[in-house]
Amino acid sequence: VLARVFGQGRTSRLYERLVKKEKSALFAGAFPEFPGNKYPSLFIVFAIPNSGHTPDEIEKVGWEEIKRLQDDLIDADELARVKTEARAEFFRGIESNSGLAGQLAAFETLRGGWEELFKEVGRIEAVTREDVQAMTRKYLQRQNATIGAMVTEERRAETGAQGK
Repeated sequence: VLARVFGQGRTSRLYERLVKKEKSALFAGAFPEFPGNKYPSLFIVFAIPNSGHTPDEIEKVGWEEIKRLQDDLIDADELARVKTEARAEFFRGIESNSGLAGQLAAFETLRGGWEELFKEVGRIEAVTREDVQAMTRKYLQRQNATIGAMVTEERRAETGAQGK
């Protein structure tokens, strides 16, 4: 739910601000469980700066949006929308025989048993505004962050950035 609020889809906070409102990015998003979900993993936040904008600008906005999630409870309507999206994605994932089989196998392997699949909608529904805030405070911290930017050699020379 946190990933959806913050950076998944065109209605997420990051996309709305960077792409739609400020037009400083061509795309922005976030997703949990990188590179996979079996072992502890990363929460990835990424953006493609628009012409005339820098990775530093994008990073600053990202931290501002994280701070908003840490300091303020999300709106009840925003939470309801995100839960609807999460439920819809879940149901789309099990609407075919192969999708259902894949999800049953994934829940058996990763979530403690295939039966857990049938509890997923309840888990989505149980998420509260306070849960989103608590998870943001716990996991989205500067001391936990690794930040990188891919820039051209020309841009690196212009800004004096280190590395390749």
